[in-house]
Amino acid sequence: MDSVIYSVSPLRAFTGGFVVIAFMLGLGVIGALWAAFNRRERALGRIVTGCASIILLLAGIGVVITLVRTVQSGDKTVVVLVNERKEVVSNCGNSNGTCTSYLLETNAGQKFYDFTVAKVAWEKAEVGACYEFTYYPGQSLFGQYLQEQDYSDSYEAASTITRIEKVSCP
Repeated sequence: MDSVIYSVSPLRAFTGGFVVIAFMLGLGVIGALWAAFNRRERALGRIVTGCASIILLLAGIGVVITLVRTVQSGDKTVVVLVNERKEVVSNCGNSNGTCTSYLLETNAGQKFYDFTVAKVAWEKAEVGACYEFTYYPGQSLFGQYLQEQDYSDSYEAASTITRIEKVSCP
């Protein structure tokens, strides 16, 4: 039996971010062009559309900077013990109004980790077993790790995971 339960390339791990960036920047550019060149629209409508487009473009640029900083920070590997598997259902904007996320609650010594993983990895993970996770820690827009606050030594959450391998517990 293969000990690797999940493995993707970094490009695949960041695909969702790339899609969000393309959507935001594309919609922002289209809106800005619409506001600039649609002379049949009233001035107030063009101004509102232009302002909304600029906000969307700035937010898209912020997401680009955050994603680039996260990629450049490099990946991190940690061996953890899986304490619990949770299927989290939350509200979202799709047709039925709910989204399902798959969460592995883990710890390595005194530090706790929450990993949001793909369903296939979640189904293969065993409570009480140890796994080696390779992931990209999230970066904030202004350069600090998202987790670098008072609780950084005790908790970290990650969702950009490239590899999960079952290992012997230390």
